[in-house]
Amino acid sequence: MKEDQFNIETLIVAILVMLTIINIDVVHVTEAQSVKIEIETEEDIPIVSDVFITVDDAKKWAQGKGATKEFVELADLYWEYSDEHGDVNPALAYVQAAKETAYGNFGGVLDASYHNPCGLKTNKGGSDKDPKAHMKFKSWNEGVKAHLDHLALYAGAEGYPKAETKDPRHFASIYGKANSVIDLSKNWAPSPTYGEEILGMYNEMMEGAGNKDIEVMNIF
Repeated sequence: MKEDQFNIETLIVAILVMLTIINIDVVHVTEAQSVKIEIETEEDIPIVSDVFITVDDAKKWAQGKGATKEFVELADLYWEYSDEHGDVNPALAYVQAAKETAYGNFGGVLDASYHNPCGLKTNKGGSDKDPKAHMKFKSWNEGVKAHLDHLALYAGAEGYPKAETKDPRHFASIYGKANSVIDLSKNWAPSPTYGEEILGMYNEMMEGAGNKDIEVMNIF
């Protein structure tokens, strides 16, 4: 009788121990932990390169900078058209557009009615202070395509110069003159720090997209 009682008590203890172990394992496996993903900043980046930022991240970045609703929505066009326009990194192009248009707020000689996201001039060109020297596109679709083609031409993208493009200044003479963002300085614009400023904005966008907490399951 005592032996039976001992066996029962031993069995109960064993069951309790097993339940405790199972409970610990379940808690250990299902407990969500917050992990911060950090993105390293770039010292330079090719204009024709892979994009590591989602269009939603780009929109959030622009919204945080006080961008107009119209400019925020332009991100969709850059991500949509980049593949067919030299494989230009759409995030880089969008950042440049943010710089050129003050996040869609403009304030210079152009306004949103020009549908010109990058300050492109007409084929004839002219003074930076002359609105008529700048291209007025029929739509944002045209303006974004022209912007991407102009960047692709500077970057020396395959298949450029193109026979048909919305870019009014699609000159063979600038082909391959700016392979990277830093190279845009003194090329796209006369400023010696133009490329660095764009790169700084790009890195800021990258950090905003990467330095965020995500929940992961601890399975160890």
